[in-house]
Amino acid sequence: SLSNTSLNNILSALRILQYCRNLTMLVLTMNFHDEQMPNDENLHFKNLNGLILANCKLRGSIPQWLSSCHKLQLLDLSWNHLGGSVPSWFGKFESLFYLDLSNNSLKGEIPKSLTELQSLISGNITIEEPVSSFPFQLVQQGRPTLTYRQISSFRPTLDLSYNNLQGPIWPDFWNLKRLHVLNLIENNLSGPIPNNLSGMTGLEKLDLSHNKLSGEIPRSLVNLSFVSTFYNHLCGKIPEEGQFDTFPSASFE
Repeated sequence: SLSNTSLNNILSALRILQYCRNLTMLVLTMNFHDEQMPNDENLHFKNLNGLILANCKLRGSIPQWLSSCHKLQLLDLSWNHLGGSVPSWFGKFESLFYLDLSNNSLKGEIPKSLTELQSLISGNITIEEPVSSFPFQLVQQGRPTLTYRQISSFRPTLDLSYNNLQGPIWPDFWNLKRLHVLNLIENNLSGPIPNNLSGMTGLEKLDLSHNKLSGEIPRSLVNLSFVSTFYNHLCGKIPEEGQFDTFPSASFE
């Protein structure tokens, strides 16, 4: 872990660290500050299981060299200034179960390939843990920082909140039966809430608030047990069964 050590240059650091052959987890949180995200095609981290590069105020786009990190299980690029689109090649990662791109300036549509993440469809992955004393910190807006000791403690998550994403929520998200958290708050997503999201049977948290979604709340969602908020341009009757009976009225403002 090199978190909070005030490294000076991200490209130099990555060029050196790539030669650590046994490197499986790289935590560089709260370093660099306002540098450009390097897009050097010569960077290779083929054995990397987890990369946490959060809260560094990095500029630029999500780099192409990450696509060669085929073993990635956990990727956190949150709380930066990254722009451009969410790469479609994320969907090719067979073991990726935790993706946090929140609090950036990403735009364009959510790539449909995210609905094809095999680890969130079948959940059949083997998580390689670093040493037991290795701490992981998760920063959530307005909440205390959470510390984990194991990668497997992280809930399967797709967090694309607080960006500038547009377009629809793909109906194919229902394939992600192992997903626990889907957070799309504060984007510019439009269209209806897909009726078949009820197929996401492992869902614990669904946050679609502060978008431009329209239409009714699908009644099929009463079959799920989850925490949710729905601040949008929705209309029609609120379902009166299941978990919806426990939501306060403020959830639907």
